[in-house]
Amino acid sequence: MEDIDEEQVLQTCPTLEEFTQLVKEYFECDFGPISEAAQEKYFQSDKVRYIVESRYKESVEKLKNAEITARIFRIGCAASVAECLSLMYSGPVS
Repeated sequence: MEDIDEEQVLQTCPTLEEFTQLVKEYFECDFGPISEAAQEKYFQSDKVRYIVESRYKESVEKLKNAEITARIFRIGCAASVAECLSLMYSGPVS
């Protein structure tokens, strides 16, 4: 098995901020348009921040272990978090 260069892998990895932005974009696609203020309030809640951060860390580990690719990280992982959050959302719709 080929050795994995962790530094090189991490260079392909989105930052937490980039991942959160991707999740927000997919969230809007899944849920539909909500006001920017409502979305920011939702994404700043402790519950949502915990979910996004923990799923981000989980995805980083999977990327390091070559269980997923950077493309899967950016698309599949971010979209699955957005789907989860859209199912949990109960705030106002614009």
